[in-house]
Amino acid sequence: MITRGSDFADRPQNFTTARIITDYKDITFQNYTDQLKRHRKILQTAMRANGTKGWQKLISKEIDKFLESLSRKAGTLFDIDHSLTVTSFNVVCDMVIGRTFTENDMEFNNFQDATREVTMCLLATNVVAYYDYVPWVKVFMRSKLQYMKDVSDRRYRFLESELEHHIATFDREKPRDMIDMILIEREDSDMKADDMYSNAHIIQSLIDLLSAGVETAISATKWLLIELIHHPDIQAKIHQELDEVIGGDRLPVYSDRQNLPYVEAAIYEALRIHSTVPLGVFRCTARDTSLGGHDIPTNTIVIPNHWAIDHDEKVFEDPYSFNPQRFIDPKTGLLVSYNNMNFAPFSMGRRVCLGEVFGRMKYFLIVSNILHQFEFVVPPGVEKPSREGILGLTYHPKPFEVMVKKRK
Repeated sequence: MITRGSDFADRPQNFTTARIITDYKDITFQNYTDQLKRHRKILQTAMRANGTKGWQKLISKEIDKFLESLSRKAGTLFDIDHSLTVTSFNVVCDMVIGRTFTENDMEFNNFQDATREVTMCLLATNVVAYYDYVPWVKVFMRSKLQYMKDVSDRRYRFLESELEHHIATFDREKPRDMIDMILIEREDSDMKADDMYSNAHIIQSLIDLLSAGVETAISATKWLLIELIHHPDIQAKIHQELDEVIGGDRLPVYSDRQNLPYVEAAIYEALRIHSTVPLGVFRCTARDTSLGGHDIPTNTIVIPNHWAIDHDEKVFEDPYSFNPQRFIDPKTGLLVSYNNMNFAPFSMGRRVCLGEVFGRMKYFLIVSNILHQFEFVVPPGVEKPSREGILGLTYHPKPFEVMVKKRK
């Protein structure tokens, strides 16, 4: 998928996905055409408008609220999922639509509930496989497909309203967020709107950003916390590194990551051992090609098995053990890039994650800040969180409760 990236860069085209994704006007499920390349470039340009300093400002603002929320709950047993979800969602929302939400906001809860229902249904119920590839069972799946369409439409209507508001209040001299940057690009383009600048294209792209950019970060952060609860010695080592490098007078910033190799290694290891998207997003061959000596015809569905890659014993010794040290060079003590470890948490090739740099920054800042301020434990007599998850389109931890202790 790297050396012959364009051969494996298409997506399976089927009735179910087209119905849910509004005729492939998004960026995730489109085939890899010149239009998609341009589409991705538009979004990357809009995303980078704030620069890394602007990103850090957005992220840090929401992390401060998250730290306050955790402080209020210190010493009690609680489910961290909702507060973490609000933080991750607000970071992306602020960048994309220029708005943030509270934990009790109905719009936020509706959108996030819909996103989780779609990601769980897509793989867990195999609705796509049944409806498109086992035709005789269609009659039994119609209600499930309609349900998924209705849930997807809830997300679409939310962002349709946001886009309409932006169009009505648009001032190209004062861009507020990614939507405004895309509208500027649309004004300046000599292309027809239907090519990639239609409202439907913009809305579906925003759904991709708000869904993929939120759910994966939530799952990855919770998996890391679960591992640190199971391995208090590793959590203590992270605390020690944070104390030595950051001290107690300030919070970590993104430029600190170069001096926090063990924190980064723990992040990588959590991403590896609990593959966030274990079967990736299905690919499809764009032309006749070959892989491993096998001929593969055009339009063959290819499933990238990230779980197998992440647990390959030839690369990772004792792959089911949580060991951040595997990402530390024993000679230099420096972080080993995951690109050198046959490990691709943000996918690979032509379909590499559009928001990889932003996602890495957000994940690092959330993890380093909460671990700088708190210790994560479960009280004596309380069962530790399960290390087994729930498989949907992403791999979620089972619900669990945690206690935070404020660090001195």
